[in-house]
Amino acid sequence: MAPKNWIIRTIDSTKVGADDLTNFVFPLYFAPNAVAALKSTSNGGLVYSGLDIRPYDSLITTEWKYYLRKYDPTTGELLIWVQYPGTLSHSSSSPFALTFGDRATYLANGSSTACFDSTFNGFYEFQNASGVLTAVDLTGIGSMTLHSTPTGVAGPLSWMDAMHCAAASSQYVDGGAGSAPNYDLSSWAFWVKLDSLPSAGGYMALLSAVDSGPRFMQTFVKDTGKLAGYFGNSPLSEIAFADGLGTNTLSTGTWYHIGMRRSPISEGGIHCRVYVNGAADNTTDNGGDNLFELNCTDPIYFGQDVGTSGRLLDGAIAGAMSWNDGIGGSTLRPNGWFTALYNSQNDPSTFSTGTTVTSLANTGRFARRTAAFGLLGVM
Repeated sequence: MAPKNWIIRTIDSTKVGADDLTNFVFPLYFAPNAVAALKSTSNGGLVYSGLDIRPYDSLITTEWKYYLRKYDPTTGELLIWVQYPGTLSHSSSSPFALTFGDRATYLANGSSTACFDSTFNGFYEFQNASGVLTAVDLTGIGSMTLHSTPTGVAGPLSWMDAMHCAAASSQYVDGGAGSAPNYDLSSWAFWVKLDSLPSAGGYMALLSAVDSGPRFMQTFVKDTGKLAGYFGNSPLSEIAFADGLGTNTLSTGTWYHIGMRRSPISEGGIHCRVYVNGAADNTTDNGGDNLFELNCTDPIYFGQDVGTSGRLLDGAIAGAMSWNDGIGGSTLRPNGWFTALYNSQNDPSTFSTGTTVTSLANTGRFARRTAAFGLLGVM
């Protein structure tokens, strides 16, 4: 059966950054009472149960991978993670459809492991229930463990919670054995808010993975508020790092979106690149152009550097993700990936736009094809 109702959304190419992106995952969020049709039928809307909400291509012929994270039938509040299949253009807008209202065939809320597919090393969600923290890897790879009871707090966005760590209490989270960076891990991103900066000459761990090799992938903030990023495989004498070279200075009490990646060989050698709020923080680094394999065997730690004591986070982390990108750097994430990540999460309502509801019952079959081009719609 065809979906009975749909909204055509259009991704703004200016929010995507400077590169086309492959299989990009983004949040689609509607605030409470933003679209009346997204309420359940028993509350005056057009949604059957919430499980009937699905993303499709703009002609409504192919269902996309997705994960329905939250739906409130009373208000129509909706959070759904969507994987854009194939290439998301940075030069032309990209329409898609959000469909709902077919109670006969839709029985599931999508699949987190399909949406956050094998290109992910982890998609880490921190859930806050009145201060009690639950940490989940939605890829199913990692088994999150809380150390010294970090707490749940409000995150950077109304729909995103966070974990809070007090350095004095030695609080942190580890992603479990499955989260260990392998040969291919080369990029991650997360939100962070600092309660304090490290003491003079010190480093505070944000995300860190380091084993006895040592082989490591780490992001720190320094006493100056500058960021430091490190990739290294000491047994192979390979390292790429950028220590305090960025243009941004982090302040306490402010949320920042941080990204880090290994740049591909095509960008002049494999280097460490750090991003703040979607923009490159550094254009040079301290050296290293031969890092091909990471192969760290220990987990990712959130707020802790197990390689060096005393580098505990004093602050909060939210919305962390990590990706596998291929040995040798042939498929590493481009710069635009971090621009799109920040824009899609910081303001989902402008990353994609469109709230006009079209109903098959009201417009007939012809509308299903023309609605993709914005020719028909009823509220």
